Amino acid sequence: MLHHVFTEQFVHDRQAELHTAARRRHRPHRRPPKERLGWFLVETGLRLTARPAH
Repeated sequence: MLHHVFTEQFVHDRQAELHTAARRRHRPHRRPPKERLGWFLVETGLRLTARPAH
């Protein structure tokens, strides 16, 4: 199991990477829909894992 702080840092780093990529004028080659869906599911899972338990 991943440590809570590690998963939070991973999500934060990935979000920063996505924001940086979005600000670039020249957009890289768009990824296939299945790959985008895969990354979306990974990021959602990491956010749920990093969320503090109630």
